[in-house]
Amino acid sequence: MSGEGHWAQVLYDYLNDTGTDDQRVIQFIRDSVPNDEGRLADNKRKMFIGADSNRIEKEREYDLVRHICALANVQDNQDYRYLFIGFGNDRGLIGIDNWQSKGGKDIYEIDDVEIQNIIDDSLEPSPVVERYRLDYDGKKAVILAITNRDPP
Repeated sequence: MSGEGHWAQVLYDYLNDTGTDDQRVIQFIRDSVPNDEGRLADNKRKMFIGADSNRIEKEREYDLVRHICALANVQDNQDYRYLFIGFGNDRGLIGIDNWQSKGGKDIYEIDDVEIQNIIDDSLEPSPVVERYRLDYDGKKAVILAITNRDPP
């Protein structure tokens, strides 16, 4: 992999290259992804799905859909937008916190199909969301790659 081109495409290539380890992906994010939240990428410290109460579960689903919708609707010629979960504002890995889950699972634990079903039930047309799990130095994180077209 050459690592050339726009950072959004290079990151997507790294995420899909089985030869690229999580440390390399994390380093690339910290060094190469601009910190202009709301454009092609956004950071979240944690994200849960499900809860002990129906109200909290719906709030969590709404929060996920809201962030994905905002990124999917960014007008840019790049195919991919990213939601980094478990990363700080400086794009450094901090890991997903498991506190105050109120019965829900963090986005690292749930099934990919469940994520896409939440999106498909809420957005029309629905973007395609691919989830990538990272685990480095005892810290877990998730990257959601969002595109308005079918992935290659």
